[in-house]
Amino acid sequence: MKSLLPIYQALLRRGLIALSSLASLALAAADSEPPEVLRLASAQFTVGEPVWHSLILGNAVSEAKLTSLQGARSILGAGEIRHDGVGDQRRYWLCYHLPHARQGLWLLSEAKRSDGSHHITRIALHSRPDQQPGANCPPLHEAQQWLTLDGYAWIGASSAEVQSVMGVATLPADGWWRFEHHRRLEGRCDRTRYRTNWLWLHFANGRVDGIDAGQISNC
Repeated sequence: MKSLLPIYQALLRRGLIALSSLASLALAAADSEPPEVLRLASAQFTVGEPVWHSLILGNAVSEAKLTSLQGARSILGAGEIRHDGVGDQRRYWLCYHLPHARQGLWLLSEAKRSDGSHHITRIALHSRPDQQPGANCPPLHEAQQWLTLDGYAWIGASSAEVQSVMGVATLPADGWWRFEHHRRLEGRCDRTRYRTNWLWLHFANGRVDGIDAGQISNC
């Protein structure tokens, strides 16, 4: 009778290869998940203008009332809309890799419209030195690998440069400088309803290396 050991070893190798492939897929999916959002400060209603109005990503322009994930994917030419959560906690996003800056870019939506589109409510640009591009987080073309808010490319800016434009941040914590604008909404919303527009800049070694910006409304 032939030994069953070679057969067992072959099956074991196949099993290990399958487990390795599944682990790689799981890591790739986890790497494409957006970073957790910081908690917004309690609504202290402010006057003046929102902290930012327009975003430019390569040749794609969006105002604070942002474009949809479907529109962004069409303009950028790549990306898979992913989602997690259930009910009111459900969120959708696109993930991209910026090889030149070793950063990850996420466009997120927590607002599904009646026509089925997902308007972008948040943009996150975070340092990801170990992130690898893949199907879940494809690289952007070179012409699309730059991001500006109201004409400012904040990545690499010093604290002095940020203060000269934005003023003093609210409650800096964990390396983040937080700028927020809260406004009560009139008309169909009562006085408990408001819109928040924010720009958070993350500092490392005295320079901005991350951006989290967006606009949400509870009306």
